[in-house]
Amino acid sequence: MTKTIRPGLVVAGIAVALLAGCGLPASGPATTIEEVPRDSAGDSYSDSLPSLGPTVDAEETVLNFLGAAAGDWANRDERLNKFVRSEATWSESSAGMPLVRLNSDKATATSSSTTSATVEVTGTIVGVYNQYGQVKKASGDLKYSREFTLSREYSSDHWHIDAPPEQVVIDEEIFGNRYLAQPLYFPATSDTTGTLVPDLRWIPKSLSDTGVRYERLLDWLLTGPSEWLESSVSSGIPTGTSREAISVNDDGVVVEISARSATSPVDKYEIISAQLAWTLGLESDQQLTLVVDGREQLESKVSDWAKYNRAPGREDGGEDRDLIYYIQNGVIKSATRDAPFAGTAPEGLQEAALEPGGGRMAAVVFTEIGRSLMIGAPGELERVDDFSAAELSDPQWIDRSKLLVLANGEPTMVRVSTGESVKVSMSELDSTITAISLAPDSRRLAFVADGRTYVAPISYTDDFSAKLGEPQRVGLNVTGVRDVGWSQETHLVMIGLVPDAEEWLWQVSIDNAYQQQVEGTKTSTTGAIADSLSVRCNSPQRSPAIGQPLVVSVGNSIARVYTASYSPLQVEDEDGNEVDAIGNAPFVTG
Repeated sequence: MTKTIRPGLVVAGIAVALLAGCGLPASGPATTIEEVPRDSAGDSYSDSLPSLGPTVDAEETVLNFLGAAAGDWANRDERLNKFVRSEATWSESSAGMPLVRLNSDKATATSSSTTSATVEVTGTIVGVYNQYGQVKKASGDLKYSREFTLSREYSSDHWHIDAPPEQVVIDEEIFGNRYLAQPLYFPATSDTTGTLVPDLRWIPKSLSDTGVRYERLLDWLLTGPSEWLESSVSSGIPTGTSREAISVNDDGVVVEISARSATSPVDKYEIISAQLAWTLGLESDQQLTLVVDGREQLESKVSDWAKYNRAPGREDGGEDRDLIYYIQNGVIKSATRDAPFAGTAPEGLQEAALEPGGGRMAAVVFTEIGRSLMIGAPGELERVDDFSAAELSDPQWIDRSKLLVLANGEPTMVRVSTGESVKVSMSELDSTITAISLAPDSRRLAFVADGRTYVAPISYTDDFSAKLGEPQRVGLNVTGVRDVGWSQETHLVMIGLVPDAEEWLWQVSIDNAYQQQVEGTKTSTTGAIADSLSVRCNSPQRSPAIGQPLVVSVGNSIARVYTASYSPLQVEDEDGNEVDAIGNAPFVTG
C-alpha cells in the first residue's frame, strides 16, 4: 500500500468465476501510511532513504529482510546480501517480486537462544512487482508462509539469515513507503479526441535523479501498455522505437527517440507528446520538445496536452465542482441553496448522475412501463424514448451522446438521442452485477458482483457496441461490497468489510498494491454501514488524498467523508437553521 504522489501536469489494479471461490486468507487491515502533500511531492524522491539491514533483534531482522529488496533493481542483490554471511543466489528480475501483506502479528520468533533463532512469517500475496513497474495479478497459492533460521556468535552481534529463500519478496507495507504510483498514459482505441488512459506503474522513490527517472519511465512507455489494458488502448509510439536521450533544463524537457527500427512511421507527434507529458508528470508551464531521428518535430507548453486527460482538473466544473446533491422524497436537494439542479423533481425519481462538468443530468425514474431515463440541463429534462428496464441503476456518462447503465443486472450502453441500447459483451458471470462505476476515461469499468469488486478494461466500436475485457479482483479481502467509485485515476473507493477491521470504507489501487481504510468510517461512529456513495475522481494535479467530494448514504442520512474523518452533511432548513441532511442516492459533479 502507498499514498499516490504525482511529481508534477500534473501536478497532476483472474477471471470472476475463479476468484469467487479462491478463499483468500484474512490478513487484517493495512497500516496507515502518512500522506505527502502535493506541494512537497518533489521532495518525495530521495537517495537517502533509511537503510534496512540486520539488527540484534531476530524478528526485526527478518522484517527488514522482507523489505530490503524495495528500491532500484540495479543494486537489489547488494542490499539483500547484507543479511547473509556470504553472497547468495537470488531470483532473477524476470521472476518479479511478490508483494506480501503480512498478517497482523507480522513476524513471530518460534524458538530463540543467544546464538540461534527461528522466525515464522505468514501473510497473503497480493500481486507481483515486475521490472516494468507493474504489480501484476498473482497466480497459484496466494498464502505466504516462511520459516527463517538465523544465527550469530555473540549476543551483541547482528543476526544473519541462514539459507534464505531464493525467491525475493517485498513486504507490502515497505513497498508502499518506498515506491510511488506513476502511471504511463496510452491513447484510447476508437477515440478521435486523443483520450489518454492511465496504466498504473510504481517507481522507486530512490530514483531521485530526475533524468534517470524520466529515462526509466520512457523505457517503460516504449514497451507499450500492460497486457491487461491493451484491448482498450493503443500507443502513438510504434513498436521498435527506442530512446536516444532525455535532457532536462530550466525551461523543460527534450525527449529524443529513434524510429530506425520502428515497425511503422513515427508521425503522431501530438499524441506522442501528450503521452510523454502525462507519463513524465511534467508541470503545466514546462516546455516539451520531441526530437525524432535528430529532427525536432514538436515543441510546445505541457499545458497544451491537458485536454487529453479526462480526469477532472483542479478547475474543471468551475464553482459547481464541489456541489453535492441527494434525493429527498423524490426531490433533488443540495447543501448549496442555488445549486443548478436543486428542486428538480421528475415524477418517480430514483437516482441521478451529472455529466462531467455538471451541465446535464441523467436521471432514473420509475414509470408505468418500468424504469426509464431522463436527460437534460436544469429545467429541461426529457425522457429518453424507446428505452426502459424492469431494473435500472447507476447511469454513467461514456461521452456526451452515450450512457452506460446497469439494466436488469447487465452493463448496457444507451444512445441518449434515440434510446437505442446494446448489452456490453462480456464473459458469463456466476453472479449478478449490483453496481458499476466508469472511470473518467470511459475505458475501465469497476463493478460489484457477489459482494466483491472487480475492474475490467472496456472497448468500443464505431458500430455502437462495447466489449468488456478480463475482470480482475480489487480489494482481495474486502467482501460484502455495496458500492464502488473512482477516487483517483487508478484507485477505487468501496463500501465493504475486511476481517478484523471496523472501518467499512476502503480505498484500493486497481492492482491491489495499495489498500487503506478510511478513518472515521466505523459502525461505532456512523451507526451503520453505508448503502451507497458518490465521489469526484481526484485530479491528477492534486495531492494523493482520496477524491473529493466523497459523499455516502447511511440509512436515510447523508454524510461527507474526508481522508480521515466522517461527518453528517449540513444543510439549511426553511428557517435558515443548519440541520443534518436526510435523504439517499447522493451524487456529485464529475
